[in-house]
Amino acid sequence: MSNLHFDQYQFAGRRTKAAGISYNDFERMQAIPSSVPLRQRRWTPAFAASDEKLRRVLLHRAWMYLHGSGRTASASGDWKTINDAATKKALESRMNFSNCPAHKRDENTAHTAAVKQAGGYLELQAALAYRAWRLGHDSVGIAEALGMSPQSVRVNLQRLCNAARDLDLETFPRHYSYGRLHETIKTVTTTIPDQRCDCIIALYKAGKNLGQIAQAIGYPKGHGNNYVRGVLLRAGIYKWVLKGRGQRVN
Repeated sequence: MSNLHFDQYQFAGRRTKAAGISYNDFERMQAIPSSVPLRQRRWTPAFAASDEKLRRVLLHRAWMYLHGSGRTASASGDWKTINDAATKKALESRMNFSNCPAHKRDENTAHTAAVKQAGGYLELQAALAYRAWRLGHDSVGIAEALGMSPQSVRVNLQRLCNAARDLDLETFPRHYSYGRLHETIKTVTTTIPDQRCDCIIALYKAGKNLGQIAQAIGYPKGHGNNYVRGVLLRAGIYKWVLKGRGQRVN
């Protein structure tokens, strides 16, 4: 990623235009500052101001996508090789979601299309970072430009911040609710409307972990853990445990 560079003057001198309003009408409008720019600055991580640090974060994010979290060997990797591998994984992942719920297949299809449109996995991540942290666009505007859902945009930006924290780079203070646990977990007394729930509960009681259960019910490796955990939480047989710095562990 040594050649990544965002031109800070790319949009200099361009006239701002509100959606659906002509330039003539827009020139006579009164603009009043709101709280939105302040919120954008609040959630813009400090590392995003440096091209060098952003390159490291993008590369590490691609490495995490390939090898999972908790590894930081990306600093010595060849970014082109890593990008090719990450792009290949993103484009080929569609076949692994054939047994997943419809909404997960739709999410995967949209992700694959966004990677294709951007030209590669790292290209997509760089486009997200640039629009969010350099141009100050919100998730809805970014989603429309890149062919993604707003939720997917927010998730990817959060994962970039997590990658930066792995590299000990400054981001922004976490939300006050981070790491909190609900005092009580509501137990579902009615039947959970999913035929796989009985299988999930049986496998968990047999000693299988979340990843093993997810693969057993049709998810590809590394996916479905949140779904399985949610079923177990609603069934009242799974509890969160806090470990160190507010981190949740199984």
